[in-house]
Amino acid sequence: MKTKLLYLLLLLPVLLLAQQRELLSGRVISDTIKAEYVSVANLSAKTSVVTDDSGRFAIHVRVGDTLEVTGIAFKKETVQVKQHDIKEKLVVIRLMGNITMLDEVIISGLTGNLERDSKNAKIVETEQAKFDVHQINKDLYINSIAGNGRGMDFLAIGRMVTGPPKRKTPPAQTFITNKVFADAVRELYSDAYFVETLKIKKENIPEFLNYCDQGEAVRVLLNPRNEFKLVAYLSDKSVEYLKNGQ
Repeated sequence: MKTKLLYLLLLLPVLLLAQQRELLSGRVISDTIKAEYVSVANLSAKTSVVTDDSGRFAIHVRVGDTLEVTGIAFKKETVQVKQHDIKEKLVVIRLMGNITMLDEVIISGLTGNLERDSKNAKIVETEQAKFDVHQINKDLYINSIAGNGRGMDFLAIGRMVTGPPKRKTPPAQTFITNKVFADAVRELYSDAYFVETLKIKKENIPEFLNYCDQGEAVRVLLNPRNEFKLVAYLSDKSVEYLKNGQ
């Protein structure tokens, strides 16, 4: 009995560790409009966060969790967290625009004479409705801050309206690296990232990175501060690369 209890105590930390979730950073991007203030929900853990105005977010996950990304003007997207996402500590999710199809309209009473029909047409002036997708998503973001069970967080809402407190900007430092772009990117990301996320065949990774290398213009993306810009750049170039049948 004591031996079984000892084994149980030894296994307990392992079981607890397996249930723990790690903080995963990510970015939601779109080819149509900015993916700002959209919802990212971990359906497995029943938690959710909202992206900032650049589409960035951070959420606790573990391998196998399902993330659901939703937002006005976007089609819902679900992705499953994989081992390489945890290893890279970064995931990029691309959203497609949600195009609303209008019902067919049949117009009757026309003569076929464009000049005559245009003169007889009645023009009704109406006040144009203002519909701002970005503002609606931003309102949802503010509501998510307020709806935390502790009442309205006026400080958080104030920061959303006025922005963060102004700080003295330190002098800009020039980023210098002697690494080749392709070699530096291979050091940052595993083959699984290119194959599973960017859909680049493993044998084509070197060719793809050479395709992405635009000289000094892209070397600045190797700066750790530009990691999200680098991810977005690689994602856009992968679409272009595959579209061109490379």
